[in-house]
Amino acid sequence: YGKRNNLLQAYETIRYYNAENQVESEDFSLEMQRICNIYNINFIITDADSNTIKTSINDPEVFNHQLRDIIFSRYSGSQRVIEETDSYILSEIYDSDNQMEYMAMWGNLGGNNFFMLRTSMDGVRTSVRLASGFMLFVSMAMLLIACIIIHFVSNKQCCKKCQRKMF
Repeated sequence: YGKRNNLLQAYETIRYYNAENQVESEDFSLEMQRICNIYNINFIITDADSNTIKTSINDPEVFNHQLRDIIFSRYSGSQRVIEETDSYILSEIYDSDNQMEYMAMWGNLGGNNFFMLRTSMDGVRTSVRLASGFMLFVSMAMLLIACIIIHFVSNKQCCKKCQRKMF
């Protein structure tokens, strides 16, 4: 849910600057750099001929190729669509080239410009794995403590009953 909102925030920024014809401005570059750094997002904006207009990565060719394949339904990796609107598609995609899973958003910005945003899902998976491991550890520790308490309480009750029978 958090990654979805981060991508939506980046999308709204791109959409705003595109509507103002400012995607090549310094303000846009600084704002997108800030968003990309905070939320670990990569983006690319291309024209209809697949020429890169703006991107957040140094070598955009693979990213640009992935965008073209997705737009023209030739993407060979697996994907699961999460949300689809008239403006964009949000999905989880698996990139078999680098064996990474991403949450990605792509679509048409109006006119001849296309965009793609993506963020790695590895951080989410690692966090879930760590949280699950921690919860398992805490649960086991609490179970052990409960067993020890039950053992001592039941032994005290048993000893009191035995003492009464002896006298």
